[in-house]
Amino acid sequence: MLATVIYRMAGSPEYEAACPFEDVDAGEWYYSAVTWCAENKIVYGRSETVFDPTTDISRQEMMVILYRYFNLYLKEPLKDLGKDAHFTDEADIADWAKDGVMEMVRADVISGFEDGTLRPFEGATRAQTASIISGLTSLDKTKR
Repeated sequence: MLATVIYRMAGSPEYEAACPFEDVDAGEWYYSAVTWCAENKIVYGRSETVFDPTTDISRQEMMVILYRYFNLYLKEPLKDLGKDAHFTDEADIADWAKDGVMEMVRADVISGFEDGTLRPFEGATRAQTASIISGLTSLDKTKR
């Protein structure tokens, strides 16, 4: 779903490559989105050939994908607003996700929970994802 939202935000552009993932069938509603996002290095699969489209996305995966879209594809880095990026479960953030997650936090795009946790492996809800995307897309470019 997130790949499709990002693909549509980008204007559903054409893509050059074939989908690299064996578990993303050409007839699926998300095929073009996953293919385009993979081609633009916004999403990576669980492996080079497996995307795993039916598994829920974690909060850290969601943050990193959005980070890649804004920073790498749009080339509109988020501004460091100096927000506190320390959480009691900070050590749980995967090494590959730390930069993207922390940039999203410091830019005040996402925050942790009242108990001081970020819960990086918890599933990202549709409401959380929609709220973050709405916040990102409504930011004035001078604040990104």
